[in-house]
Amino acid sequence: MRHILPLLLLLLQPLQLRAADSCQAVLRRLDTILKQEQHYEDARHCQIDSLHSLLSRQPAPTHPRLHRQLQELYYHYQNDSALAYAYLLYHDALRRDDRAALVDAGIRTSLCLGVMGAYGDAFHKLDTLSALVEGREERTRYFHAYRTLFGWASAYLSEIPVTRDMLRARTDAWRDSILVCDEDSVSRQVCLADRLISQGRLEEAERLLKRLEPHTTGEHRAYTLYSLAQVYQGLGCEDREVYYLAQASICDAERAVKECAALQELAYLLYRRGDVERAYRYVMQALDDAAFCNARLRTASINRIFPIINRAYQEVVQSQQRVAYVWICVAVLLVLMIVSLLINLYRRNKVLHGARLQLCRANEQLEDANGKLEQTNATLEQANRDLAAADKVKEHYITIYLERFRGYMDQVNNGRMLLLKYARAGQTQRIVKELEAGNYLDEEKKKFLADFDVAFLNIHPHFIEHFNALLAPEHKLEAKADGRLSAELRIFALIRLGITDINDIASFLGYSVPTIYQYRSRVRSHSVLSKQEFEERILVV
Repeated sequence: MRHILPLLLLLLQPLQLRAADSCQAVLRRLDTILKQEQHYEDARHCQIDSLHSLLSRQPAPTHPRLHRQLQELYYHYQNDSALAYAYLLYHDALRRDDRAALVDAGIRTSLCLGVMGAYGDAFHKLDTLSALVEGREERTRYFHAYRTLFGWASAYLSEIPVTRDMLRARTDAWRDSILVCDEDSVSRQVCLADRLISQGRLEEAERLLKRLEPHTTGEHRAYTLYSLAQVYQGLGCEDREVYYLAQASICDAERAVKECAALQELAYLLYRRGDVERAYRYVMQALDDAAFCNARLRTASINRIFPIINRAYQEVVQSQQRVAYVWICVAVLLVLMIVSLLINLYRRNKVLHGARLQLCRANEQLEDANGKLEQTNATLEQANRDLAAADKVKEHYITIYLERFRGYMDQVNNGRMLLLKYARAGQTQRIVKELEAGNYLDEEKKKFLADFDVAFLNIHPHFIEHFNALLAPEHKLEAKADGRLSAELRIFALIRLGITDINDIASFLGYSVPTIYQYRSRVRSHSVLSKQEFEERILVV
């Protein structure tokens, strides 16, 4: 036994899941049907309008038949209009003194009064008909009317136990009367199932209603489905109760019936199951329908549960509002954070853009500096090459001047030895003659100046070009044909070498000081620069 119970629970679990799924499916279908409420109402109004149009065209003898059809269309839809047509039928039957029509109109009137909650008037109307009712069919309708009115009255006064129990007993008695005389199989079986439910024989009622359900239509089908819901309520099967209440509500909604109990009971059941939002929608729909139909019993029943559902719904709405407020606050904070982040990113991008521009400028400056550095390096390399070349030239001319100096020493030594020889030999006259001749000194001086010109032009190859740039075009100086410098160029070549003293220049060139002044002044007068600028530029040409 201990192992069988878990196995049974395991086997029942899929059935429970399927029942829950079927409940949700039928509730979704009911939601769809209720959204299409206007469509079903329009269909009923179309039938009513068609009968009104036909009524205006048909002769008076046919009016009672049309009035009955209109009363049936308004019954459970707009009870005031249904009652008005029931009164028309009743007065017409009195006028014609038609007993059967009077019974029919009286039953219709009593039921309309019952829907409106006027139970005293309804019972009084039925009591006045008791002597007129004849035949099984009329008695069955008459008993059904009493059973229905007592059932409504017991539900309306359910909060008064003594009255409720008395009315339920009268309901059971009239139900038993119906079962005795009702020859309609469907109607009789519905009534029998109702008695089984009232007696607590729920399994028998379930089997009977299950067999009956496929064969019912219209009002009988709605009542069969509602009775099945009552059966499962007694059996404690909430899923099945929800299912059949929803099916009964669908049946009522598709027929545009405004006076019904299934929808309001379904709303309360869903509230107890925690589906507050759907329960609120259903109870509001039931309340609107009851007010539209002027069904006092339904309005009273709804008013008992509406505050409970409404309070729960308001709590749900407030909870949702609080959650929505929290989410709105979170969203606002997120938006503020995002805006702050975007502003920060914008500022950072702006700073980075500025830094990037500065970096670009710095790169450009660095490239310029690199270019200048490369030029400087090239210049330094060239200067180094020039310096190396100049050093080689200097070495070359130092070597030349050393050899020239050694030659002078040899010549001086040879002359000294010759003069010493003449002195030892007592040849005084020859010594005097040698000393007076001096030819070798002039030759050596010419060679020296020629070497100086060549050496200077090799060291400063553009000296003549740069020097002439300081003079007027018509007074430019040129070197001699043999490449030697003129006297004027030689004077300024010595100044370029840093020998600025006039006496030194005169001694070096073998000219008198006035001659040097004359050359220098004449050339300076031909310059395009001032005296001071000319002398400053001479030192760097």
